[in-house]
Amino acid sequence: MIDVPPTANGVTRLVPEATPRGHGAQREGLLRRVLRLVHGHEGGVVWVEGPADAGKSCLLAFAAEKAALAGAVPLTAGGVAGGDLPPLAPLLDALARQMPGVAEPGPPHEVLRTVEDALRELSHEQPVLVVLDDLHLCDHLTLLAVRTLTARLAELPVLWVLAARSHLDVPAVVSLRRNLPPERTESLELTALDPDSVRLLVADLLGSRAGEAEPYLPLLGGLPGAIRHACALLRATAGEARQEVLAEAVAARRLDQLTSQARELVLTASGVGDSLGVRHLSRMLDRREAALLRPLREVLAAGLMRAQLECLAFVHPSVREAVAATLPAPLRLSVRRRSVELRLADGSPVAAATVPGATWRGLTRSELGVVRLIAHGATNREAAERLFVSPHTVNTHLRHAFEKLGVRSRVQLARLYAREVEATSASA
Repeated sequence: MIDVPPTANGVTRLVPEATPRGHGAQREGLLRRVLRLVHGHEGGVVWVEGPADAGKSCLLAFAAEKAALAGAVPLTAGGVAGGDLPPLAPLLDALARQMPGVAEPGPPHEVLRTVEDALRELSHEQPVLVVLDDLHLCDHLTLLAVRTLTARLAELPVLWVLAARSHLDVPAVVSLRRNLPPERTESLELTALDPDSVRLLVADLLGSRAGEAEPYLPLLGGLPGAIRHACALLRATAGEARQEVLAEAVAARRLDQLTSQARELVLTASGVGDSLGVRHLSRMLDRREAALLRPLREVLAAGLMRAQLECLAFVHPSVREAVAATLPAPLRLSVRRRSVELRLADGSPVAAATVPGATWRGLTRSELGVVRLIAHGATNREAAERLFVSPHTVNTHLRHAFEKLGVRSRVQLARLYAREVEATSASA
């Protein structure tokens, strides 16, 4: 493990050792960049991006270790979740071990000058690698300082390796990335490991017990952090409860790491079923499909869902069930009812597709529209106004629906409709 200097609130953060599996091209690219810093005194910026658990911290630890071995001064720190830290604390923390006493409080402009002077002094003696993890958790002044210092120190042998979670809509982070000098900035993106790398990593972690993890690999999305966490759980649990425990742990971990919009999306999807279309999801969330692009990318990158040809699906039914279980029962039922209502409003025979022996299949789209309104208490005239047809047409559709469904009154129709909605909700 490589220690990150204690944060301003006294908590020491640890960056795990670099994983030996996967992301080889990114590690090689970062190593070349570190060697150019040490041997060619070439500064600049490396921007590392990826979803939670993708291995960003491991990659940064690898860079710091190689820089130290090659003769550079590694300064490592990062943002802290929920940390109420003083302005510029990550940068001051990064300097604290090399230059005791530098982390003196003061007005932000004076602290920024102190950090700049310290980096200039250090870089005159040795090349400097500044590693800042979890930029999305850093304070606004730290991000502004990084933007300023990468420009002011451009002529010095100072290499900035900055890591942030992808698909986040954090304005200060977006602004920082946009304003980094493009000619001096390289980008590395971390994605899920390929299946072979996943199995090799599991073998590293579990040894002869690696086969026990095989049934659970689809739950992990190929993300190294999730794999490490899951292997630790497998070592600690046994019996039939394993999959349930693992699915709950995966779901809780991923939900905690999502933004609020992505969390809302995946929670809503979990209440609908194992798969659903984007259009239906946009209607459930009452948002345009284009507005779902960023949170949907985040959910897919987190390995909770996957994109199929015509729909979205959870990576495993147990993950969907674990996510849905975090919803209060009344809310979960409400989500399912709304899903059924929207589909019936579109004329989709939902119950026929999900409830064995259901008789809704024979209704036309127009008849389903009338049934839905009448079952909710609308009169023929009110239904006609809603559907932009004549009361006579509504009466005709209703008569046909009565015949096909085997009911004789509006009360029977409403009861049958309610039972079908409940049955479809329960099976979703």
